[in-house]
Amino acid sequence: MPTIIDLTTELGPNVSLVPGHPPVTYEMIHTHEEHHRTNAVLSFSIHVGTHIDPPFHFVKDGWTIDQVPLERLMGKAHVLRLKDKIQPGEPVTIQHFLDQGLTQDKLKNCFVIFYSGWSEKSFGNDDYYRMGHYIETSLAQWLVEAGIKAVALDHPPDEPSVNDSFNGTEAPVHRTLLGNNVCIIENITNLSAINGDVVDFYAIPIKIENGCGGPARVFVIE
Repeated sequence: MPTIIDLTTELGPNVSLVPGHPPVTYEMIHTHEEHHRTNAVLSFSIHVGTHIDPPFHFVKDGWTIDQVPLERLMGKAHVLRLKDKIQPGEPVTIQHFLDQGLTQDKLKNCFVIFYSGWSEKSFGNDDYYRMGHYIETSLAQWLVEAGIKAVALDHPPDEPSVNDSFNGTEAPVHRTLLGNNVCIIENITNLSAINGDVVDFYAIPIKIENGCGGPARVFVIE
């Protein structure tokens, strides 16, 4: 029987907040005790927790989350296993891919799942965005040239220093990938449960009209 592995973080007050973004709040407006049912108001930045960055996040005329074709968010994924092979603050490079036999030809029309172990160690803590691994800009361009569909990460895409800067000129990895219609699926978890190196991958976002991001349920089947 196939195994479904959920890679989604729980969206609640304990998520790591992007620097400068508001906290997650969940307020009950109806309760079983008083109203015999439950309803609630949820407030959060759409770039916290497990979510998808569509091109519009950094590209003015790029796809919004409701415009991203679903076929660009499901398919075969290669797992890049970096846990215990890379230190916090170090970049993921092209050589990491080549060391695991992942050439550009193998990656065409596929996803890459980055398993660094950083989410397991630090998600929910203040250092998640300030000390984590990141994608080297040359690797981002190499992945674009390979023709990948999207990347899925358990660490922030850009160098940690970028996460404290919001002047619009930073984040070269975001700009390289999103500028070429390669979506970025951020803050996945539970990667230790994946046994195979190639899995069927699904990232299903909320269809937000003109959305610059989309909270998503992300899972693999192996």
